[in-house]
Amino acid sequence: MTPIEERTESSIFQGSQDDSTRLQSPLEGHFRRPITPPRKLDFERQGLDSSPFEEHIPKPRMNMLDKVKRPALQPKKPADAKKPETKQVGPIIKEIQCNPMDLSIRQQIFEALHPAVNTYEGFTGEEDRDFKHVPEIERFIAKVGRKEGGATQNIEMRIELGGTEYAIMKKLGQGAFAPVFLAEAVGTGELRAIKVEKNPPSKWEFYLMRQAKRRLGVSRAGVSMIDAIGLHLFGDESYLILEYCDQGTILDLVNSAKVAPIGETTTGVMDETLAMFLTIELVRTVEGLHSKQILHGDLKADNCLVRFDEGDLTDTYRRDGTCGWSSKGIALIDFGRGIDMKLFPEKVQFIADWETDDQDCPEMREMRPWTYQVDYWGLAGIIHSMLYGKYITTRTEPVGMGKKRYLLRESLKRYWQQELWKGLLEVLLNPGLVAAEEGGLPITNKLREWREKMEVWLEANSEKGVGLRGIIRRIEGDRRNGRV
Repeated sequence: MTPIEERTESSIFQGSQDDSTRLQSPLEGHFRRPITPPRKLDFERQGLDSSPFEEHIPKPRMNMLDKVKRPALQPKKPADAKKPETKQVGPIIKEIQCNPMDLSIRQQIFEALHPAVNTYEGFTGEEDRDFKHVPEIERFIAKVGRKEGGATQNIEMRIELGGTEYAIMKKLGQGAFAPVFLAEAVGTGELRAIKVEKNPPSKWEFYLMRQAKRRLGVSRAGVSMIDAIGLHLFGDESYLILEYCDQGTILDLVNSAKVAPIGETTTGVMDETLAMFLTIELVRTVEGLHSKQILHGDLKADNCLVRFDEGDLTDTYRRDGTCGWSSKGIALIDFGRGIDMKLFPEKVQFIADWETDDQDCPEMREMRPWTYQVDYWGLAGIIHSMLYGKYITTRTEPVGMGKKRYLLRESLKRYWQQELWKGLLEVLLNPGLVAAEEGGLPITNKLREWREKMEVWLEANSEKGVGLRGIIRRIEGDRRNGRV
C-alpha cells in the first residue's frame, strides 16, 4: 500500500535532517534537544505538493463568482484626527458572504480590532523598515549544506528578534511564501521554529493562535495546540516564533504502521484502539475550538502532532485524563487558514474562490457556501487515513429534495467497531443533513455524543491484546531508541 506523505509545516516540529518519517521527542513543556536521527525509512513517494504555507494566499479559481465582492477599505485618518479607542461591539465584517482569506478582509479586521494585535505580549513591529534577512539566511543554509557531513564548526549566523539573539541551525521546511528555520536562542539554549512570511508579511496566524489559546484557557483542548511565542513584523518579512517540538505527526504514525505494525494489527494500518484514542482527542479539540467560534481551516494528518508527553500511564484508559492520560494526545499546528467566526455576522457563509482538490470539503469544490464544514471534512479525512492508510474517497447517494449523502467508498472491516465509526463518519461527512435536525451549525453536541460513546468503549476495551498502554509505550520506546 502506497504511503501518504506530505512535506509541509509538520516538518517544523520534527528533528529530521532529511525527508524520513519518524517519531521524535515530546512537545515543549518537557523540552529537550532533538534526538539523533534514526535510520531513514525507504517510503514510496506520491509526489504530493500541498503546502499550508502556500495556502495562506490561495491561488484564484478560474471563473470565480462575481458576487463575492471585496470590502472597500477606508483610508487611515491623520494622527491628529484620531478619536479615543473604544471597545469593538459586534462583528467587524458586515458581509454575509465573502472569502475569509482575502487580504483586504484581513486588513479591515486588523484596522478595527480592539485591542490591536500590536499590543499582544511577544509582538514587536517595525513595519516602517525592511529586515531583508531571508536571502542571507538562505545563503547561509546553502553554505552549510555544502560542508561535508553538514559540519558547521566554522560557520555561524545569528539574527536578533525582539531583543533575543537566535543562532540559525537549519531549514526545516519550505513553502511558496514561508520558509521555516530551526534556531537556538543564544544564552538559554532553547530551540525555536521560526516561520517567515514575506510578500506580504502576515500577523494572522499569530492573532488566531493567541485568540484560540486565550478562549480555550486551561483545558484539555487548550493544551492540544502549540504555542505562538512571539511575532516580529517588518515591512517585508514577518517572523513567527513557535515552540519547537520534534515529535512526529499522525501522518508519521500512519506511514510507520505500514512497515512496522504494532498491536493486534498486521495489515499495515494503524491499530484500531490507537486510532480511536487519537480520534477522541481530535474530536474533543475540534469541539473546543468550535465552541469558542474558531475554525482551524486546514485539518489533515500532517497538521496534527502526536503529543506523548513524559509521564507514565498508571492505569487503563481514563476518559477524564487521570492516571497520566491527560499527558497523551495531539497538538494542532498551522492555523494560517484559520477563521475567527466572532469577526463575521452570525449568518455568514464563506466562498472558496481559490483552487481546490479532492481533500477539500464538497462545498468548497462546488463553489457552495461553507463554514464549519471545512473542519468536519478535514477530521473525517484524518480518521480515514488512520483506518485505511490512504486519503479519503467518497461516493454519494440521493436522499430526496435534491440533497445527497456522502459515504466512504471502502467498507468498514468486520472486526472494527462499525457502529461507532459509521456513526461518527456519517456526522462528519454530512454536517448539513445533521444541522437540519440539530438547529444549525456547528453540530458540537452531536460530535460530543459520538466521542463519549467511543470513550465508553475504549475504557472497557483498551487493554485487549497488546493494549493501548502497550502500544503507546512501544511508540515512545521506538522514538527514544531511533527505531521507527
